[in-house]
Amino acid sequence: MKKVIIFFSFLLFFQSGNAVEGMSEQLSHAVAAEDRVENHYFKDIVVSKKNGQYVITGKSKVKKGVFYYNVEDGHRVWVPETKVRVNNLYWTYFKLSVAIPTKNIPDNGVLILNLYEKDRSKEITDHFPVVLERFKD
Repeated sequence: MKKVIIFFSFLLFFQSGNAVEGMSEQLSHAVAAEDRVENHYFKDIVVSKKNGQYVITGKSKVKKGVFYYNVEDGHRVWVPETKVRVNNLYWTYFKLSVAIPTKNIPDNGVLILNLYEKDRSKEITDHFPVVLERFKD
């Protein structure tokens, strides 16, 4: 299942690449309706970064009041699966803080935050990948 998620994350990366490349590194990256279709569970996602510190804000409306996230680059998982509890009846604001040591950040690639839910059999559902940062040599 992880390979499927990684495949779709990279597919999304290449489809939305032109819209994001023109943004200044100093600005926060708005990753919502302009770059992709919002799903029914996550919206208004905004990422800000500074020296390996990422702050992700947005809204969620998940079925069971729980969603998960991880951070990966397609080769390595930087932040393991983490559980977040929210209100499941309304759009609920959330804020995530993620630290990636700058000495470990790859020279070339993409850092992706995966937001998702899990079904009863613990399979990932409602996957919503968010590009945290693109790296180039």
